Amino acid sequence: MKDREFFEMCYRQYVREMDRADSLYQHLAIPLLAFPLLAAGIYKFGRTDLLPSLFTRIDVFQFYIATAAGAASLAVAIAYLLRCLYPRTYPALASMKEWQDYREQVLGGTSDPEAPSAPDQPPENEVRTALLEKMNTAEEEWSCINEKRKKQSQSSLYWAGMAVVAIGCQAVFALVIHLQGI
Repeated sequence: MKDREFFEMCYRQYVREMDRADSLYQHLAIPLLAFPLLAAGIYKFGRTDLLPSLFTRIDVFQFYIATAAGAASLAVAIAYLLRCLYPRTYPALASMKEWQDYREQVLGGTSDPEAPSAPDQPPENEVRTALLEKMNTAEEEWSCINEKRKKQSQSSLYWAGMAVVAIGCQAVFALVIHLQGI
């Protein structure tokens, strides 16, 4: 693999991680819309007039257990969603000005003692090597951050699914209680 091909491969991987970070936000639009609807479902099926018979009727007890499970599952799902949405600081390569200054320094052969020097490689390769090192470091950090966010997003969806099941049970028990005329 030639240097140029390797550079292009690393750059594509770097861009892929940037796109992955952006796409995570797009995938969270549905939960952001669905969670208020789930909360509305819990509220709509909820009844407080049955509290006196909570411990005397098994169907009322199960109704309140399902209500509590739905609310708790939805709260956990929202917590994971907020953790996923929490802004992260992604490492940047450097500003274009810094790269231009570095390139001029290497190509111009300045006598700055802090200037990196590698007599065994041409100056253009030195600039490319420095850029590759920065891209690889940034891509590794981005990948770790994106994996954590992906796991939080998946956990949020898992708990939202649990909330849907609990709300379904709540609706069934609400129907049973309604059909009994209570």
